[in-house]
Amino acid sequence: MTSALTLSELRARVQELLGDTTNAIWTDDQVDAAIRLALARWNERRPREVTDTVDVETREFDASALPTTDPGAILQIWFPYDVTDTNALPKWVDFETFTYNNTLYVRLLDGNEPVPGDVARILFRSPHTLDGLDGSSVTTFPITAETPLAQGAAAFAFLQRSGGLSEDQAVMSVATPNQAALYATWLQAFERALEPRAVGIGVHPDWGGQT
Repeated sequence: MTSALTLSELRARVQELLGDTTNAIWTDDQVDAAIRLALARWNERRPREVTDTVDVETREFDASALPTTDPGAILQIWFPYDVTDTNALPKWVDFETFTYNNTLYVRLLDGNEPVPGDVARILFRSPHTLDGLDGSSVTTFPITAETPLAQGAAAFAFLQRSGGLSEDQAVMSVATPNQAALYATWLQAFERALEPRAVGIGVHPDWGGQT
């Protein structure tokens, strides 16, 4: 299930973990920067997988309509795709991707020769977003990511300030050995949540057929 957290709600969770709900040590901007770091790290290891369709008239086609410019983000291509046939099994095709003049292109290596009106359905990786962060209006990560992201952001917030502990009396008030150990524990928990998990053969919710 997808999370409904907003930036302000996740920020409040991080501040609670930090024991700094009054911004005595970390400003909202500093906490948001830590959240941004945690989400970026999450996206490196656990980006979301989404699908979109692209019109295909030749084996080599412009895929700039997709919300990604990363050639490595495209995972699978179903071609040809018939949106009206809800019982069809995916017809996977081999492909290669490349960029030219900052435009993403796909080259189909097998399958039927495209004709006008053909459509390809493409599965690709896309970064998760958080409602309220960097202009996003939607949160896309799962509910199970809420706690690890808060823990990761709290750890990053502490680490960002740790370089000045000897000079910053405010941070010194929370920089006890036990507190530092707690932040390390949160960072470890965050990293564990990013570890790959075994995935069995099943049905991708967006495909409607066996994956």
